[in-house]
Amino acid sequence: MNKAIQRILILFVFVSLTGLFEAGASDESDAFAGLGKRASLKSKIRYSQKLYAKKNYDKALIAFRQLVKDYPEAAQGYFGAASVYFVQGNFKRAASNYKAALKYEPKFSQAYEWLGNTYIKLGQMSGALAAWKKALSINPENKPLSDKVKQYTSEKKTARGIPSLIDGKLKTAWRMHEEGYSLKAVRFLKKERDKYKKNVSIKFLLSRIYFSMMDYKAVVWYWKKLSALQGTELNLIQFLSREDFPEYMEEVEGIISIYPDNPDVLYYAGSVYASNSDGHERALEFYSRAIDAGSNSKVSILIAMGKILKRTGRIDEAVSMYRKSIHLSNNLEAHYQLGLIYYYDKGLVKKAMYHMNVVKKSRPKYKDVDKILKQVKRGTK
Repeated sequence: MNKAIQRILILFVFVSLTGLFEAGASDESDAFAGLGKRASLKSKIRYSQKLYAKKNYDKALIAFRQLVKDYPEAAQGYFGAASVYFVQGNFKRAASNYKAALKYEPKFSQAYEWLGNTYIKLGQMSGALAAWKKALSINPENKPLSDKVKQYTSEKKTARGIPSLIDGKLKTAWRMHEEGYSLKAVRFLKKERDKYKKNVSIKFLLSRIYFSMMDYKAVVWYWKKLSALQGTELNLIQFLSREDFPEYMEEVEGIISIYPDNPDVLYYAGSVYASNSDGHERALEFYSRAIDAGSNSKVSILIAMGKILKRTGRIDEAVSMYRKSIHLSNNLEAHYQLGLIYYYDKGLVKKAMYHMNVVKKSRPKYKDVDKILKQVKRGTK
């Protein structure tokens, strides 16, 4: 091959590679090309969020990164990128981007909450609790997060609920977990598990640590191993109301078949189905069974049933559930929900005023009770 042909081939390869690099670069620079040159920041954020909601994570990440490049002080760009990294399992990058979002929007409670979730995945319980508490200081009405903080705080302080923590090695592993070294504790316990294959306590402790790390697949695997163990059902069912659990519906049904009359199992199973738009009837069934089985959470169950019934258009039945709840404990949430129904769904102004005033008298800052009362007085909706 003569030198002239070699030069031509080298030039061709160079031009081809340059075209590839430019194409790769244009993918990111043209992330919002379809929106037009005058697209606003809000429209770009909505577009990126839609990509994320459709689970088109690669394109969503490109869009969020472009937001960060074009609007370096817009917290939503960092938050969106962090959300994609979290889903992809890149927890260190997720944490870095959540922190960046908080730098530009210090009162971004959702970013603090997900930073806490990321720390849990990294095995840093203390950091998670600090982030979650910060989120609650900004948004104290976030009850699911408040409940989560109570659970993890309790778990950090004590090993209560873990059977047979006599073995010094188990205590060592639990101490590692308490100090935020959950992954190290898991590796340590897995070695012991291989040595003592019939040791129930090791499997139980592993399930508890995986639970705190939100690795639900691992939790379910260990639960299967422990399902025949008498008295563990309360520990095995705790996380069923989490939003990301519905993919394990078969496991829920399996646990119910083992403990068909346990009120706590039935209550949490109802919560799982309630979080799924196709599971409302099943949720109502389990909630009713939980009440019949003597659940101590009857008031909460009645309110949950009321919300499902209202959502599905069964207004009179929802009213009945809220009234029963009030009869049992004069619950503020039940009064609040009744106020909404009486005003927006039934047009009964006096009854709406009564229930909203009960809420305001007890807790003046409860949700948007002030706003609702003003609307009721003005007769606007």
